[in-house]
Amino acid sequence: MQVALVIGSVLKERQSHKVAHYLEKVLQQRSVTTDLIDLLKYPLPLYGLSTERPEELENIKRMSDRLMEADAMVLITPEYHGTFSGALKNALDHFWGEFQKKPVGVRLHRWESLET
Repeated sequence: MQVALVIGSVLKERQSHKVAHYLEKVLQQRSVTTDLIDLLKYPLPLYGLSTERPEELENIKRMSDRLMEADAMVLITPEYHGTFSGALKNALDHFWGEFQKKPVGVRLHRWESLET
């Protein structure tokens, strides 16, 4: 089984990447193949706007391929105003087809809930 772990925050002060790296270790200890996808490292254009930037088009293609290979996904995101991050929402809009018919888990956290 391959699980894609999607880090849904792109802020410098983010803490959610700590949860993702921890979960990655736990899953790997249980012989689960993981693919850590960090939205900070793969900037995406705003969904619905045409883009001419080759790096953004390449990011869309690369992320699409990686998500298609996954058997399941875990979305790790901070809680912003009672919901998930805008960066994750944008990614969900781009990759709706890749998420279809796959188990998905979401972990929201508050800034103060993780120690540095």
